[in-house]
Amino acid sequence: DGLVLARKPHLVVAEGGAGKTFSMLDLGLKVAAWEEGAGLRWWGQPVRAGGTVVMLTTEDDADELHIRIHDIDPDGLRYRAGDRWIVAPLVNMGGAFTLGERDRTGNVAPAARWLQTLDLLRGLPNVALVIVDTLNTTLHGEENSATVVGEYAKLLQPVCGEIGAALVVTHHIRKADPNNPIHTPDEMAAAVRGSSALPAAFRAVLGMWHCHDYAKRMKAMGIEPRPKQLWRMGVLKANNPEMV
Repeated sequence: DGLVLARKPHLVVAEGGAGKTFSMLDLGLKVAAWEEGAGLRWWGQPVRAGGTVVMLTTEDDADELHIRIHDIDPDGLRYRAGDRWIVAPLVNMGGAFTLGERDRTGNVAPAARWLQTLDLLRGLPNVALVIVDTLNTTLHGEENSATVVGEYAKLLQPVCGEIGAALVVTHHIRKADPNNPIHTPDEMAAAVRGSSALPAAFRAVLGMWHCHDYAKRMKAMGIEPRPKQLWRMGVLKANNPEMV
C-alpha cells in the first residue's frame, strides 16, 4: 500500500549490503502468498493484492537463494505461495542476459532470451509482479546514456502494458562516502547511479540506505548498536499522490 502500484514500473535502489535481494524475495513471497485477511506487510505497509510472481535474479545461485529464502521465511509462507512464486536464478540457467541487442544499424531489438521470457510470462495465470534483480546485469549498454536507458524502458514495457503486472527493477547507488553519509531521501535520490533519465523511466523510485544515526536509534530500541544493521527506506520519487 503506497509503495508498489499495480501494473506500474518501479526502481528500487540501495547501498551495497543493504539487502535489496532479501527485500525483493520478501516482497515476492508476500505477494504470491497473499490472501484476504492474511495481514502480510512489506516495508511496514500492508500487502493489498496478490497473484503469480516471477523474479529474475542474476547475482545468486540456487543454493544461495534456498538459504536466503529459508532465512526470511521461518513460518513456511512459501508453501502457501506454492507455484505462484517463481524465483529464477539465471546463474543456473545459462547466465544473465541483456534484455536488448543492438544490430549493425544501431537499432535495439529484444534479445531472444527476453522474448522467450515474455512468452513464458504470457502463459502464467494472473501475473501480479515481475522483479528484475539487477538493472546493470540486464542492461545492453552504458547506464550513463539517456538513449540506452530509454531503450531499456521500452524493452520492459510489455510487462506492465501487455501482461499487466507490476514491475520492480533493482539498482545500485554510487559508492558511498563514509565521511558524508546519506541523511535524506533527496540525498539518496541524487546518489542513484547512471543517467538522470533513469528515475524518469519509472513511475516510482524506492530507496534503502544506511541509517547514519544508527547508534542512538538502536540504543533507544534496546538493541546493541552495530553498523550495517539499521537501514532507512523511503520513496525517493513518485508520480502518484497516494505514495507513502
